[in-house]
Amino acid sequence: MVHVLEHLGQQTDVYLKIIQEMYRICSDGATVRIVVPHPRHDNFLHDPTHVRAITPMGLTMFSRRASQVWQEQGRSNTPLALYLNVDFELVKTNFVPSQLWFDRYQNRSADLQLLLQESALYNNLIEEIEMVLKVVKPKV
Repeated sequence: MVHVLEHLGQQTDVYLKIIQEMYRICSDGATVRIVVPHPRHDNFLHDPTHVRAITPMGLTMFSRRASQVWQEQGRSNTPLALYLNVDFELVKTNFVPSQLWFDRYQNRSADLQLLLQESALYNNLIEEIEMVLKVVKPKV
């Protein structure tokens, strides 16, 4: 799903049905590659057809394991995986820096911690997020 998911499911119920349908049609162990513009980049903000920010934490909410941990710890994270009966594990996240990042931090451009730290303060440092979800289904 390359530059697709951020265009779908403006209404929450529609978005959640899309997640459920992705889970239904995938077999155990399947992977779903998702590439989206970073929500703090102009490529996301300026496109009026972008209806939803897709983030690693937002996708982690569809993990049964994470949902169970949050419940056990009394956290307020929404256990969507349990409510929707889906189970996706986020197995890869790659932040794609923008040219602005490389221009601004030439000597430290490979420093992921600095990239994440600075992108919490400034827009347009991360252009895209690439994520891979792994489908987990019970053995029958």
